[in-house]
This record gives sequence, C-alpha cells and structure tokens, in this order.
Amino acid sequence: MEINEDKLLPDYDDLKIEKIKSKDVTWKESIAICKTVRVDEDVNVNKAEYLMLPNTMNHKETEDNLNLVRELSKSEVQSLDANVVLKEILSKWSWQKL
Repeated sequence: MEINEDKLLPDYDDLKIEKIKSKDVTWKESIAICKTVRVDEDVNVNKAEYLMLPNTMNHKETEDNLNLVRELSKSEVQSLDANVVLKEILSKWSWQKL
C-alpha cells in the first residue's frame, strides 16, 4: 500500500505496548520501534490486491514455505534487499483481488 508520507502518524496504541508513552514520537520512530504507523482517514482499498502468505496458523503450507516468508520478514526488519526473497514468494503465490 502506498500512502503519502505527510499523512503518516505514530501508532500510539502499539507504542503503548512497547511501554512508550511520549506523544513526541515521530512516525519514523514509530516504524523503527513497533513497525507500524497510522493515518487519520479511511484508506480506500477498492480494486486493491492482496497476497495471502503462509503463517504458523496455516497448516496447509510446508515448512519450506513458512521459512521463506520468515526470511522475507527478517530481511525487511534488517533493512536488507528483500527483492530476491520477494521474487521467490511471488513465484509461489498469486495476488488476489478484493
């Protein structure tokens, strides 16, 4: 989802979970701390597409597929180039329309 940066705000609910109560946190700090932000408006997902990735609750997927998704998550968190992992993921699963 692409949202203009000037609309991004800190996610105070998730920051509370991380035991941060300051209202002076920026949206960039919110991403760094809890990997989330918020916006103050509805997000229109009309004609959007999504990709249903395997997770630990989905017992239909193989351990290899679960590890692939974990690798993507880890590479994004570590700010590595996730394109290689994402390309492999896109070769296994297809986009679904809402």
